Amino acid sequence: MVFIRLRDYLGNQAQELRTYNNVYALLKIATSPGDLASITLGPLIEKGPTAEHFHFDSGARLSFSITLRDSGGGSSLVAFRFHMQLPHGSSPEFLRFDLNSQHH
Repeated sequence: MVFIRLRDYLGNQAQELRTYNNVYALLKIATSPGDLASITLGPLIEKGPTAEHFHFDSGARLSFSITLRDSGGGSSLVAFRFHMQLPHGSSPEFLRFDLNSQHH
C-alpha cells in the first residue's frame, strides 16, 4: 500500500513539475525475511546525476530508501535514507536524513 501511494504521489509530482521521471521504472520494492520491505529510488551513494534519480525542474535530484516491517494491519518504519542534492551553487549543497536500524 505504501509503495503504491508513494508511486502515485511521485508520478503526480513529475506531471506537476513537467519533468521526465519514469516513476514506474525508478521506484523499486524488495522483500526479505522477517516481513521487511525495502522501497528504493536512485543510487545508494550520491556520486553525481544519474537517470536513476528523481529530477526536479530546479535541477535538484532526490534518492531515497525506506525499510518497513509488516505489522499485521499496517507497517512500522525500520530505517530510511533521503538524499536531496540541491542545484549547483546552492548552499547547502544537499540535505540528507537518515534513520538506521543499526549503528555504523
